Amino acid sequence: MGAAYNNAGQHAQAIDAERQALRINPRIADAWNRLGIAYDDAGQHAQAIEAFRQALQINPKLSTTWLVLGLMYLQTGQQNQALAVYQHLKTLDPAKAQKLFDLIVPK
Repeated sequence: MGAAYNNAGQHAQAIDAERQALRINPRIADAWNRLGIAYDDAGQHAQAIEAFRQALQINPKLSTTWLVLGLMYLQTGQQNQALAVYQHLKTLDPAKAQKLFDLIVPK
């Protein structure tokens, strides 16, 4: 439900829907990811970062979430954190890590 709201540009409703789902079961990494996307789309970057970090605590093998987290760090001027994400992502998905590295260190 949250994704449908977010796709319709109704970010506040998407955030509410995902938070309700997480109240029922806070161990759903996908719900944390959808919450992070909704927060990002709403311009609430600090909350988006925290939601993505929660998803990764539940499932640290989500390479796309690691990439998105690194991009969020870059977007918010946190280059050292983006580099730390890159270092971790290299072990999970070297291709995604390279995409992040290319943005951290432009050619």
